[in-house]
Amino acid sequence: MGRVGVVAVVALWLSLMVGCSEKPVGAVVADTPRSDWNTPVTIAYTASDSLSEYNLGVVARVENGLFEEALALQVRLTAPSGRYFQSELQLWAENRHSGGSFTELRAEWIQKAQLIEKGDYIFTLTPMESISGVWTVGVEIEEARAE
Repeated sequence: MGRVGVVAVVALWLSLMVGCSEKPVGAVVADTPRSDWNTPVTIAYTASDSLSEYNLGVVARVENGLFEEALALQVRLTAPSGRYFQSELQLWAENRHSGGSFTELRAEWIQKAQLIEKGDYIFTLTPMESISGVWTVGVEIEEARAE
């Protein structure tokens, strides 16, 4: 990974829960420089199941009191073959969860995505402008419920 601004990558694997509408698969987050984040952060996720559908979301942990409107990011998902999908995403303040000195902002990104290639997928999260006060950014991956 080795990109400027990435201090650490933490993989948080969540246990599967029977009876939920969505089964958590995991969340992967990376630290950002709190004083001035203006470079892409890359996060790797290894996919081994090419048949299941997943809901993909983005999460950010920010200092309390910041981002009363939205945090704007460019999000890119690159498949093992090099093919990619890219779009802009807004993490809105109304989707916040507070805890102590930080606030978590979340947004759904892609619903019912199939990761059809086995291997490492690379998520690249880039702020639309240089910002301060963002501690971490990451992706959340949940197995979508079959309808």
